[in-house]
Amino acid sequence: WAGLSQPDDAWKIWFGGDCEGFEMPPGAEYRHFCLHTLEQLVDKSRQVIKGVFVMELAQARACAQAGEANKDDFMLFVGYTGWGPGQLQDELSRGGAWILG
Repeated sequence: WAGLSQPDDAWKIWFGGDCEGFEMPPGAEYRHFCLHTLEQLVDKSRQVIKGVFVMELAQARACAQAGEANKDDFMLFVGYTGWGPGQLQDELSRGGAWILG
């Protein structure tokens, strides 16, 4: 996971399950993002849901280096899961089991 966490600047990385971005071919760009709940960074972030915000890793690192936040204020995620129109409903309609966390 070169480029995501350097030894002198280690960030805890959260990995998804069966999702895009988890296993990347050599040379591919990683899909990663940081979530936080810091009101003071609202103007530098995009709100996901009420009180939860997302920003790029580079921006989160800059905020931590500037003393505006601590790296532990962020959750760095690698990978994501998404559904196309109607895909999620089709999966739910098939009656498969879902484990939520």
